[in-house]
Amino acid sequence: INIDDYDKKGILSIKYRIFNLNFKLSNLRVNDKLILNSSKKYFITGIGSSKSHAFYFKHLAKIYFNINIEYIPISYENMDFENHTLILISQGLSYNTHIIIKKWKYKNIILLTGKNNKKLNIDDNKKFVINQLIKNNCKIFYFENDKPDDTLVRITGPTLAFYYIYKLLANDNLNLILKEKYEYQKISSNITNLIINNSSKIQIYIISD
Repeated sequence: INIDDYDKKGILSIKYRIFNLNFKLSNLRVNDKLILNSSKKYFITGIGSSKSHAFYFKHLAKIYFNINIEYIPISYENMDFENHTLILISQGLSYNTHIIIKKWKYKNIILLTGKNNKKLNIDDNKKFVINQLIKNNCKIFYFENDKPDDTLVRITGPTLAFYYIYKLLANDNLNLILKEKYEYQKISSNITNLIINNSSKIQIYIISD
């Protein structure tokens, strides 16, 4: 809890995190590399705001890695857990996510989380989950999360998670961002001349140096 007698409504806590977002974003570093195999099948999941992160990850993974990836709910049952890889995104590694981790027997999992077992504020159950994943050579990526307080409002974690996912998946492919699906189309000289000659009528002007 980081709300004191001077901030009983949590307003200063929320303001502080908002004002510090730009600094946090500009200093975010991804020090590990994600390797995805186009010959494998991946399932991705997340709950709460992490569900949005999961769909964002899925979108970028299809663009930059061209992998077979499908979103599933946390309670999904009908699959062969042994032969597929789970990508789980959970800022706080909530207890609901432990259900699907156990189904996967703590194996073949890629975890993105704001919970690091090296930090003092993580409880024993979550520490156990992380240690089991590490023991089974699962890949874990850590991004900074909010310090828990009575506001229950997350600001730092959700924002940094989106940027972390972007840097993790697209950072090595910056030259492709406006290529592939979003490539600019060249305008032919005939169209350019037509616009110039009729600019006063159609109210479109071309400004160029």
